[in-house]
Amino acid sequence: MAGSDVTEATGAGAASGRAWPPGVAPNGLLPPPGALPPTFHLTFYGADHLIERSGGSMEELTDCLDRPGVAWVDVRGLGDVEKLSRVGAVFDLHGLALEDILQYRQRPKVEPYEDHLFIVLRVPCVVDEELTSRQISLLLGRNYVVTFQDGTADDLAPIRPRLQNAKSRLRQSGPDYLAYVVTDLVIDLFFPLLEHYGEHLEALELEVTGDHPGDDVIMRIHNLRRELLTVRRMLWPTREVVNGLVRDDDHYVKKATRVYLRDCYDHVTQQIESLEIYREVSGGLIELYLSVVNMRTNDIMKVLTIIATIFIPLGWIAGVYGMNFGDSPFNMPELHWRYGYPAVLGAMGFFACALLYYFHRKGWITLWKRR
Repeated sequence: MAGSDVTEATGAGAASGRAWPPGVAPNGLLPPPGALPPTFHLTFYGADHLIERSGGSMEELTDCLDRPGVAWVDVRGLGDVEKLSRVGAVFDLHGLALEDILQYRQRPKVEPYEDHLFIVLRVPCVVDEELTSRQISLLLGRNYVVTFQDGTADDLAPIRPRLQNAKSRLRQSGPDYLAYVVTDLVIDLFFPLLEHYGEHLEALELEVTGDHPGDDVIMRIHNLRRELLTVRRMLWPTREVVNGLVRDDDHYVKKATRVYLRDCYDHVTQQIESLEIYREVSGGLIELYLSVVNMRTNDIMKVLTIIATIFIPLGWIAGVYGMNFGDSPFNMPELHWRYGYPAVLGAMGFFACALLYYFHRKGWITLWKRR
């Protein structure tokens, strides 16, 4: 699972690699390759009303600024630059912000403009068992929130049921609280991902410390470290986004909402701390695996060395008695002795047992448990 600044291939409907060729002028807008055409999901809500419309028209967008309460415009799909430019014109979206929306490889950030805050967040996801991410761009204005998704999935779906409750804080609060809810949702999506990595690390640790760790375990540890690095590239800038919202100097975020954003800041800080621990553990697993492999190699070499050492005197004895020079008073008299052959075999066995006992006494091998 790889990534550049934070960003990786983001699945169907998104760009793989750089979306635009080098040298394109600022505001020279191009859609991401393979992007879906945009559709609008409009939500108008307040303490006493809730109106939802799927597939809204451009004409309805112009009413968002004048409606009472909060207007949430969810744009799904980035495949029509002309239509997105018209959306930008309705909400006075800066050309560079629209460029960041279409160039679907931005790191999480927050940028203030004259009439709104522009926020970029990244949502972790898994496509074909590979960690990737999707971008959510968000405009926070006086009485509206505009979100932009690539259209492959509705990552903000868990928010919509909360709007059905007329007594919920979301219905009672302004657009800044909706921006907080979106940010909190994105941050919460990292918790199950990190929990998965924690369980994966425990399984790898058990495998590494087992009797026969697989030959591919080192590659799986490296893959896990690369995924953790990808998550790190998403979480660190996300914390800066939350910190920027907490310290908002343009008063887009109310004081009451900043309390909740500080809780978001605590959550993302906790995630970063867990992530750093996992990265250290994964690095330790690599060292542990190499140590286990070296220990196994040393054990094998020790056994082979002991076997070779035992056969050294046996080979010497066999070599001496293999020199048959015939009859001579200087030759070995035991060659003609009736019990010569069993005596030599007994001497060989004695030397072998003596060496094994010596190795046991030195602690190099264990023949029986010592008391």
